[in-house]
Amino acid sequence: MGMIPGKRITMSIREEQAMDLARIAAKIREGRPTTPEEQELWHRWLGESASNQQLMEQLQNTNWLAAQLRQFDEVDTAAATTAIFTKLGIKEKQPRIRMSYIWRAAAAVLLLLCATMIVHYRTANHPVKPITAVSTGNGRATLTLADGDRVELDAAMDGAITNQEGAVVTKSGKTLDYSSTAASKAVMNELSTPGGSQFELRLPDGTKVWLNSASSLVFPTAFTGYERVVKLRGEAYFEVAQDARHPFKVFVNQTMIEVLGTGFNVNAYTDEANILTTLASGKVRVTAGKANVTLAPGQQAVTDMANENIYVRPADIRKATAWKNGMFEFTDTDLPTILREIARWYNVRIVYQTTAVNSRYGGGIGRNQQLADVLAMLEASGPNRFRIAGDTVFVLSTSQP
Repeated sequence: MGMIPGKRITMSIREEQAMDLARIAAKIREGRPTTPEEQELWHRWLGESASNQQLMEQLQNTNWLAAQLRQFDEVDTAAATTAIFTKLGIKEKQPRIRMSYIWRAAAAVLLLLCATMIVHYRTANHPVKPITAVSTGNGRATLTLADGDRVELDAAMDGAITNQEGAVVTKSGKTLDYSSTAASKAVMNELSTPGGSQFELRLPDGTKVWLNSASSLVFPTAFTGYERVVKLRGEAYFEVAQDARHPFKVFVNQTMIEVLGTGFNVNAYTDEANILTTLASGKVRVTAGKANVTLAPGQQAVTDMANENIYVRPADIRKATAWKNGMFEFTDTDLPTILREIARWYNVRIVYQTTAVNSRYGGGIGRNQQLADVLAMLEASGPNRFRIAGDTVFVLSTSQP
């Protein structure tokens, strides 16, 4: 759940089970697959009472979810937390810290039994205003070949789509596969995604890459030298095929990430001040200028591009890779940072017609939500309003029309 300066917050087993129910509800609401263990827990909870079944039906209604969050915002946090735990059959044995944003977030999620709501860390309530609807992205991607030809992958049929120097590239849904080719000569290709799209790629060595929205990866159709080298812009998650004799290197801006065999995420969008390299498994070395660090699993390297400094901190792997699992996830995050991520996914511009209030947010939202629904949740959770005009989102104060 996280830390508050000077205070450590822990959850009991029962509370953790309730949070598990929240995450399962989010998956069901968004049509994502659940594990057999999650299905067993969920059906057991549904069978406990008719009210649980009714709550599940209400979770499908976005307006109801937003209304519940507004109601939660109007009451005392400690009292609300106690009421929620009582409803879920959880006995509080230790006093809660009043207005703790960690428990405020947990309480709202437990109230809704759904992890697709943003929760803010403030006390004032602001009414939600109507928002124009804008649809989410639709999984487009472009493959640029060595000769400059471009293949729009959303329009391409599944199967073999190109043959370059013996490298036969196949497409299956939202995945490109180079791993079964026997190229006589390596040439460079580029896979790029616009806002609102993600694509998967299997490189010639079997390495798997998940490319996030507004990102691109330049790679060869065959790895023929001592090193396996790719170039990233934006964000991607890598599961690197092990080959100790051929190091795998990712170049992004002026930073180089070297691995032998591992799973890691790189966030290197140009509108962010830092490059974040998060290690899930294995071992990587991050180099920027004269600075370099070696990461262990569960660590994150933060590269300050302005000064070419790198420091290491504990990683929230679930948060760093939430996009890969179809989620936005935030922890103590300011509104501008959230809006930058929303802009990349929904392919919109953000224009501030007021100063963003210094509120902090936490929680998760499914990426398959409509932009209007996401902004409505933010409005219900914070002091700013939003207006959509074409491909632009205007950030307003509550007093602006």
